[in-house]
Amino acid sequence: MVKRKLPKLSTLSAVIIITLFSVSVVFFLQVVMAGRILVASSRTTSRLLYQIHASRITDSIRRNMDFISDVLYLSHQLFAEFDTHSSDVEALTEKTLIEMINLSPNVYSAWCIIEKGAYFEDRYYIKDFVKHEGVLIEVDSSHLESDLEDPENAPWYFESLLSGEIHFDDIDLYDYGIGEDPIYSSTISIPIKSNGEVIGVCGIDIIYQDMFDLTDIYEENKGWTVLLLTQDMTILHGPDPELIYKNLSDYPFKNIDLKRCALERNIAYTDEIKSPFSGTRSLVSLKPIRIDTEIEHSPLYLYIDAPVSRLYADATYNTGLLTVEFFVGLSLVAFIIIINMRNIVQPIKKLTQTAQQISDGNFNVEFNSVSPREEFNNKNEIAVLQNALKKMVNSLNENLFTVERRVEERTNELRMMTKEAEAAKERAEDADKAKSRFLANMSHEIRTPMNAIIGMSELMLSENLNDHQLRCIQDIHVSAKSLLNIINDILDLSKIQSGKLSLAPLHYDFYELIDNISSTVQFLAKNKNISFKLNTQGEMPRCIYGDDVRLRQTLLNILGNAVKFTNEGNVGLTISVSNTTIVFDISDTGIGIKEEDMSTLFDAFTQINMRKNRTQEGTGLGLSITKSLIDMMDGNITVESVYGQGSIFHVTIPKVLGDEALIQQATDNDSLIHVPDAKILVVDDNAINLNVACGLLRLCKITAETAASGKEAIEMIQKNKYDLVFMDQMMPEMDGVETTKIIREMGVKIPIVALTANAIAGTKEEFLAAGMNDLLTKPIRKNLLNKILTEWLPSEKLIFRYGKNAPSVENSAEIDAEFWKKVEKIEGLSVQTGLDRVSGQQEVYGKSLKLTIKEIEKCDKNLNEFLAAGDMRNFTIEVHSIKGSLANIGAMELSRRAYELEIAANREDKNFCTSNLVPFLEQLRILRANLSDIFEAKKQFQSHIEIPAELFPILKNLKYAFKETDFLAIDKGIKSFNSINPGSALKEEIDKIKDAVLIMDYESAINVIENLLKQK
Repeated sequence: MVKRKLPKLSTLSAVIIITLFSVSVVFFLQVVMAGRILVASSRTTSRLLYQIHASRITDSIRRNMDFISDVLYLSHQLFAEFDTHSSDVEALTEKTLIEMINLSPNVYSAWCIIEKGAYFEDRYYIKDFVKHEGVLIEVDSSHLESDLEDPENAPWYFESLLSGEIHFDDIDLYDYGIGEDPIYSSTISIPIKSNGEVIGVCGIDIIYQDMFDLTDIYEENKGWTVLLLTQDMTILHGPDPELIYKNLSDYPFKNIDLKRCALERNIAYTDEIKSPFSGTRSLVSLKPIRIDTEIEHSPLYLYIDAPVSRLYADATYNTGLLTVEFFVGLSLVAFIIIINMRNIVQPIKKLTQTAQQISDGNFNVEFNSVSPREEFNNKNEIAVLQNALKKMVNSLNENLFTVERRVEERTNELRMMTKEAEAAKERAEDADKAKSRFLANMSHEIRTPMNAIIGMSELMLSENLNDHQLRCIQDIHVSAKSLLNIINDILDLSKIQSGKLSLAPLHYDFYELIDNISSTVQFLAKNKNISFKLNTQGEMPRCIYGDDVRLRQTLLNILGNAVKFTNEGNVGLTISVSNTTIVFDISDTGIGIKEEDMSTLFDAFTQINMRKNRTQEGTGLGLSITKSLIDMMDGNITVESVYGQGSIFHVTIPKVLGDEALIQQATDNDSLIHVPDAKILVVDDNAINLNVACGLLRLCKITAETAASGKEAIEMIQKNKYDLVFMDQMMPEMDGVETTKIIREMGVKIPIVALTANAIAGTKEEFLAAGMNDLLTKPIRKNLLNKILTEWLPSEKLIFRYGKNAPSVENSAEIDAEFWKKVEKIEGLSVQTGLDRVSGQQEVYGKSLKLTIKEIEKCDKNLNEFLAAGDMRNFTIEVHSIKGSLANIGAMELSRRAYELEIAANREDKNFCTSNLVPFLEQLRILRANLSDIFEAKKQFQSHIEIPAELFPILKNLKYAFKETDFLAIDKGIKSFNSINPGSALKEEIDKIKDAVLIMDYESAINVIENLLKQK
């Protein structure tokens, strides 16, 4: 038996079938979507009706409750001057209770109870009236007396008696002792006062089911079941009297526990289930009725059961109509396609066969795709195509005879074009030179107005702008800086091409350069949620001779591109040092570079893979400039890449060692302003950083307050009004950005300036977006501090300026020369560097040295604990903190080793941290021991401490404040020291107390105070 293969569908037939299928799918989806929209609309309408009915019922109850509140208020006034010794007590009580019942038809019972001893000596005075079937009945009080023996049985009495406030009791079954079955009611009680004292309680009982009528709701919505429930799901009101006082949980409800949980949490519940009342599928809703009255209680729930068949009747009908229209439309489309297939598909098949013969070289073919009478019909596209094909065949025959002649003519033309191309090359070279001159001139001309735009926008950012204006100015500022970077790239390229760009070599700190580059890339990588790894191989030189600005520019350009084109994974920088060269390997796990793009990678104005990278900004000049600069350094750059996996750039420069003594140090000679009335808060978790900042502010006659954490800063800002806040960026638990956001959410508009060691592109924008106003880099420079204070402090507090930096004269006569000689002999400690950090203030520097002792003790303990627990985040924060502290006192080598640990911790290199932490801590302990010995020796030479009499009460109050952790009293006591003029020995002890407060070591502060008090 021969198997027959199914004929393969032609392309046109496949297109027709796919079209028919697509139309069917589209029609079907439209029907489904329309049906869903109609069902959703019906559901929304039913829920809206539910809200309307709930509002009507709530309004009905609220009106009645408001009136009952008025009745209670009137009763409270009648009992306000209750005199238990009056002979009219019983008449007044009976009249008041009857008035309470008669004033509102919803009041079922009114009662009054006077405490024992207030009217009767040994028993309660009780009056209780019930309105039963329109008749007032005085109820026997014996059942009330038994309840009053136990407070738990009578919360409606004791709650109001003890609190002196109105008490609202929940709805419950209650037997009034009049021969009727118990009924559901709720009690509202108020205290009775005589001469300002509570002597008893009166109250009323109300029945909710009499407060409203649901007849109108039933008439508007046939088939609906609307019920009023208590908190325990008991039915108070409904369409059928037989439902009254039954419980909803007695009926076969689906998910009854979910409904009960909704009631307990006082939230709404909605679901489509089978109704136990109608037996059909219904939309069931259960919602608390919130009554906003003076009683502020919500004991009722509204239950609505709406049959789905009625809710979705219109939706079902319209969906069926759409389904019929779908099948009718689909049949019509199929009929039209079948009719047209004979007129289109068959002629096209014939024409396709003819074209195949022509492609095989047979130019003597017959064209019979259309009938002869249709051959010249211009409106028949197939006939037009057939005639065009005929003309093409004729043209091919004619072209065969002219090809050779054309080839010879073309050869002659190419010879002429070659000569013209050589001339055009010369003209292009001249034009390129003119272009370079034009670009250079244009860049210089544009930079002037661009700098003006940037400067003016920075000024505008400091103005009091609304949110819309602030966003506009920020956009202008960022866009202008971006445009200026592009102009600078063009200018650099022009200088390179014209031979005017030269290097400016000098002796520079190689560690500081790498630290700056690492901080910059970490910031860029953090914003894209990718990791950055820094590795070193070989012995890193401390000082290099070369152009550090241009080296930083080239490395940041390559690293910036790596971050820009890497969406996940990591970016790495490996520095390999040999005897003659330094090699920088920049790797990434980004999109990579295609092999065909390698040849143009370093061309100017070229950005590879433009289609894929169209969202990335750039001029395409960066790598061109980078290669030119590296060539000028006698180095070279190469690249390896696998498209889709990543790239590695290799940058090699000669190793030329520099002289550390010739490293240029930044100096600050700017004048300082004096602002003695300024109130400033400095926030930093590092005590030495706080000391340095406060010392520099004291040059401006400012006594700053300090906070050691973001939480403490928030508490102080809530209690005090500050003119300015300096906020450290990196703090444990809550960093500066998180703290600032919380402060802004509190509505506090105080200026906040970020303190950070990462002065990189984009940092300021991130801080401004978080709500900060400005940025100040560490180490703090006086000229920048001067600028910040001038810009953000109130102008009326800026009293005067000094033309030159005023030298520090604080206690200069008391400085111990022998002490400083010993400090200068400590190995690895540069006293001059430490003094430069605090503008030459010996007292501030000495205080930093003393604080370093405690800082090292804390660091020694914390670093070991964090490393043992594998907590690399807090390890990084701690080692970052000690790095800054060591740099502030001039221990630069130890600061460098701390930096190496910080880098390793960032890349979670636990092996490096484990092996290098022990020798690092050993050196820290040696430094701590040397400092401790020097300060102990100085202390032995101090004279006897003379304590003024007015200091003793201050010390006693402070001691108590430390024990109670009373921050306000501590702050007040520390400020009281300013009124004391102590001698040098006493001043040192006071400084110990202040230092302990600075780091919140209250136990040490108490010990110092106790020693001083013993001097009395």
